[in-house]
Amino acid sequence: MTKDYKVLYYNALEEYAAIYSCSRDSWKIFKHNLDVDIEGNNIFERDILKSTDYLNGYYYWLVRENNKCRIVSFDFGNEVFVDMEGPPAGHEDYHWLANLMVLGDSLGILNFVDGFVHDVWIMIQPGVWNKLVTIHLTTRIKSYYDNSIILVTKSSRLVSYNVRTNKTRLFEFRHHGLHYCPEIGGCAVYYYKESLVTIKRQGNSELHLNHCMTRATY
Repeated sequence: MTKDYKVLYYNALEEYAAIYSCSRDSWKIFKHNLDVDIEGNNIFERDILKSTDYLNGYYYWLVRENNKCRIVSFDFGNEVFVDMEGPPAGHEDYHWLANLMVLGDSLGILNFVDGFVHDVWIMIQPGVWNKLVTIHLTTRIKSYYDNSIILVTKSSRLVSYNVRTNKTRLFEFRHHGLHYCPEIGGCAVYYYKESLVTIKRQGNSELHLNHCMTRATY
């Protein structure tokens, strides 16, 4: 909309960030005032399943510290960092098992509670969260996309579950490595984009919820 593209460089362990603007054709370097412990007490995660996201002109990072999580956002329009509180920890020993996801026009967090139980939180305004649903899964989470999580079934197939509509959709991809992490020779799902062209599917594309979860509590 502004005819401008920007590139952001940000390392939480350094005291500065830099942003390049195509309209200015230059870099802007500035210090940020985010309190991130370089000794390792705070965990600033990148590339672990889903700890970064982009939504409506803001880029978000998930910061895990002690028994809670925080959100760091960057406004590409005003070029400002904001630090805000995340939702309550699901489990004091497993607070690091939280991941960002997009829920329509809102930011969400999938927070591990216990076993295969997860809480889905939605941010209604900066730093204010409401619990949307508690889900009881029976399969491994592989990735996320808008309103949905991608799971792997016992038959090594991918299925999406929409946390808002409580609907599932079975994907055609099948691979035995989906049950394992890529670090040990398994498969990972990094991105999912829907085609603008309708693709004909063979058979029923829906999967009964019993194949991937026990119940969802709203």
